[in-house]
Amino acid sequence: MTQINITRVLKGKYTIMIVLIIGIILYNIMNDENLTFTENIIGRMIYTYSLFRNVVSLTNYEEIEKFRSNDCSIYKNLIFGFSNKNELGIIVEHSIGYGENQEWSILDEYESLEIENIMGNRHWIEIDESGELTDGISMDMNRELHKDEVVVNFIVSKKLLENNNKLKQNLIRPVKCSTKKLCSNLYFDESKVKVVYENDNISTINKDDKAESPGIVIYVHGGGFVFGDMNTYEKVLQKHAIQLGKLNKPSIIVYIGYRKSPKWKYPIPLEDVIASISWIHSNAERLGLNPNKLVVLGDSAGGSLATSSIASCLSIKDQSKRRNNNVLSKRFHNYCKWVDHVKFLGLIYPALCQKCVTNSKLKNYKFGFLTLSSLLWFEKQYQSKYIESYFDWRSQPLLAPANILRKFPKTSIVLMKSDILYDEGRLMYETLLKLKVNAKLRIFSGFHGIYGSSWSSGGSNALEFINSEISEIMNQNN
Repeated sequence: MTQINITRVLKGKYTIMIVLIIGIILYNIMNDENLTFTENIIGRMIYTYSLFRNVVSLTNYEEIEKFRSNDCSIYKNLIFGFSNKNELGIIVEHSIGYGENQEWSILDEYESLEIENIMGNRHWIEIDESGELTDGISMDMNRELHKDEVVVNFIVSKKLLENNNKLKQNLIRPVKCSTKKLCSNLYFDESKVKVVYENDNISTINKDDKAESPGIVIYVHGGGFVFGDMNTYEKVLQKHAIQLGKLNKPSIIVYIGYRKSPKWKYPIPLEDVIASISWIHSNAERLGLNPNKLVVLGDSAGGSLATSSIASCLSIKDQSKRRNNNVLSKRFHNYCKWVDHVKFLGLIYPALCQKCVTNSKLKNYKFGFLTLSSLLWFEKQYQSKYIESYFDWRSQPLLAPANILRKFPKTSIVLMKSDILYDEGRLMYETLLKLKVNAKLRIFSGFHGIYGSSWSSGGSNALEFINSEISEIMNQNN
């Protein structure tokens, strides 16, 4: 009798079939009335798969890297189904730089903190008393750290390319660094361009040489600060790009590929996002985009980074004006001038306070990707040791000062009923309302990670809602 290798089966082509069967069985045992039949089945499938491939069991960097590369496609296919690129025009990647073995030094201006105690070497490497590297990382791996590049991907619909004669040639052209000071170890002197996808069936008829420059919709992806990449999110990004490209005032999606934990702990992922938005905004006109129509979206951990990016730059602006007789600092102009042009912030089940204990976290829903144990594991990977000794609201943006939050742009928050992060999003909404910020809250059926799903009415309706909010912003004249 042939012996079955369970590990091989779980990693092989039968994985989805196995978790589907188990999901159907569990549906009859643990049905959630807040979810549709399909959402219950899909949610149980993903939860079952998560049990087999538990992130909490990952104990070192090599295991995390392997999980990241092998398993994201499984999640993507379970949630989003098959891809249809007929209406997609082009995807262009720009590799813009890296911070080597140091941070970008954007967030040095900490309030009431001693800089020498918190800055320095903030990635995950630590040195023990004997001088040996700890945390299971080798010297060879240490030398490779600085090679992690920060990338941005421009995702454009076929319709938009057909209506804008110059957009494609602008996007595929390398961009030179606009500020010499920033080019040293931070941005590359010139971005490295790669055409990831191009539709061969683009019409050349009726192109308008004077077409209005499209707006910019920046998407900061989730994944617990550890997982997530362009491959994982391509279907959601395509849906956004295709719908937004059909508008009378169209826009394109720009995906930010920031460096991940645990190799790069807080605040490096946050600084990568701020630096990337700065690069996108400062080069918008040469890329053929409208720098004055800027939208920022983020889901889960990406919602945290999106919120913290805006809050951090508003804080830097406030500090520089107070300290310099109302004159903005070079730091603000180098990294944060984009914040004055953000017209809309869209948060999708955002992870806004990892250390907050809420009722929804204690419910520990057994659906989808996120459980309480995995949430605690993600926190451990992302948080730097100094966070234990020094409070820094930038790592917990729900706790940002009121004088900063009250300056936020229009904000819409999307939540799912069966999500352990539900309370954090609701608390942020209520806080913004009290501070007289133009804020909306929409709650859909579903669980964490289902945004934009083809199988879920809640997931697809949530994406439609966010796109309708963006459409309203892009149609405004200011």
